[in-house]
Amino acid sequence: MFSIYSIANQNKTAAQLLAKGGSGNLTSQNYSSQNSKNQTLSSLGYTSQSYQNSLFGQSSQSNSATSKLNNSILKQLNFQSESYSSSIAQLSSGFSMLEFGGETAKEISTSLQSLQSLALEASSTTLTENDRGELQLQAQSLSLSIETQVTTAEYDGQKVLASNTVIQIEYQSTSVGSSKLRTTNLADKLKQNGIANIDLSTVESSKESLSRITDMIKAADKTINLFNKQSKNVMKSLSAMQKGADRLDSLKSYYEKQSSQLDISYSLAQSMSKNKSQAFSAQANISASQMVSILSSRYSSLSSRSTS
Repeated sequence: MFSIYSIANQNKTAAQLLAKGGSGNLTSQNYSSQNSKNQTLSSLGYTSQSYQNSLFGQSSQSNSATSKLNNSILKQLNFQSESYSSSIAQLSSGFSMLEFGGETAKEISTSLQSLQSLALEASSTTLTENDRGELQLQAQSLSLSIETQVTTAEYDGQKVLASNTVIQIEYQSTSVGSSKLRTTNLADKLKQNGIANIDLSTVESSKESLSRITDMIKAADKTINLFNKQSKNVMKSLSAMQKGADRLDSLKSYYEKQSSQLDISYSLAQSMSKNKSQAFSAQANISASQMVSILSSRYSSLSSRSTS
């Protein structure tokens, strides 16, 4: 192993030989020894550089493996994030549809209550035929409006209250699955109770119509409750889905930051390895040149003393 002690011994030996009046051969021997030392220093520099490169290679492999793992995790997180985004969009659309259906059912219930008031008024025995005729016209207009609304109301091309309508909200999730809402109660009830056949022409027919209208209002209120209940369930699922998406976004940000830091660490390690190798090589060269200068100076000093 090359050491400071061996360099000192070489210097001492060279000085002793020169003091005895060594010839040019001695100087050549000294320079030969110095060249050998230079080669040793260069070898040490190369060995150090190889060691640094070896360490850097191991670091690069470690960074590469970690980077691949991060990229794999990010790929999975991105896939899940897209799935969550799609589910959130479907749930949001489904919630809006349920809200629309509930509001439409409320409007129908309000119209039925107006129809109920007309039937109640027509049940009075004090009305004239003209009065009954006017009430009948109003009842027919309301009945037609209700019938049209219940059969044509739709959201984004989807019927919400028509007979045999089933509103199905599908979304991907391991926790909430899919949602179905059958709204045939209202449409069927209105049809069964003869919404198109409200008769207020007599006291008896008005009372009979009033009973049927009351059943229709109950059906409308039941439908409203169904929409409200389902809306709450979907909103709860939407909230849970959004929280899951937020957690995914946090994880994505973390691994994206980790990947960025790995890239920076890789570049920094490469730069440091290069700088250390250059510094060691420069140090070896400086030491060799200094040694030649010392020996040359010593030889000149001894030569001048011998001459005098």
